[in-house]
Amino acid sequence: MQNHLISNNLNIEVIEEENKEELFKILTNGGSKFSNIYLGYTELNFYNLIIKHIETTKDFSKMVNKIKFKRVEGNLIISERAENIEKAEDNNGRQHTKFMLSNKYDPEMKFFIYMEGNKMNGFYIEIERIN
Repeated sequence: MQNHLISNNLNIEVIEEENKEELFKILTNGGSKFSNIYLGYTELNFYNLIIKHIETTKDFSKMVNKIKFKRVEGNLIISERAENIEKAEDNNGRQHTKFMLSNKYDPEMKFFIYMEGNKMNGFYIEIERIN
């Protein structure tokens, strides 16, 4: 039996530990089936795994174009490969950070990263491939 599902969007609210490996495969190899994936609560380690993949993979051909994280908790660290970093804080103490991230094997391959939130309540994050 083959999977012929094709959709623009996939929303996942709860990520169970036993499903993380399969979800990672969808994010990195499911671009032909989904262009946007929206994830609910996500652990910091899973977000970091996606960032590391963006920085080090040699094949972007199947990666989804846009990933949105509804809530990532923890100390977010901006990658050393980040470029054009812009930071601001609003009147409610929410941090807004945006930057470009490139791949070490293909520096022309760029991703736009946007983070909004704080350590106490978590961060909303968008990752979008721009070329």
